Amino acid sequence: MTQTITSKEVTVLARATHKNNAKVVLYKVLSSDESTKYDVTIYEGKCTSCKCKGWKGHRHCYHGDECEKLEAARQYDVVGAALQVVKQAEVDAQVGDFYETVTREELETRRAYHDLATGYDSIPGMY
Repeated sequence: MTQTITSKEVTVLARATHKNNAKVVLYKVLSSDESTKYDVTIYEGKCTSCKCKGWKGHRHCYHGDECEKLEAARQYDVVGAALQVVKQAEVDAQVGDFYETVTREELETRRAYHDLATGYDSIPGMY
């Protein structure tokens, strides 16, 4: 006997973080029947409560699972954005080092041309 599992989608109506504790996230979701609304509480990325019958009977429901996935995706996006900022800073530092090297080499080249053209050693403080 083959068992097929149909995946239900959760429509998020609202998301809010607790005013005094940012680890607590509240979701207002619309059930798969498109009429019932449930409150889902996420604490540190895990579902701790839902107002649906499944949660009351089993302490587990698909509303909580979907909200956990959404919260994990939000956290991943925040970390990804932070990594992009760090990578950009590293690139900027490398470009700055390259520019400094090129500028130093350019100064040395100008001094050499000055010395050849004038027959004098570089004037202290010039360039």
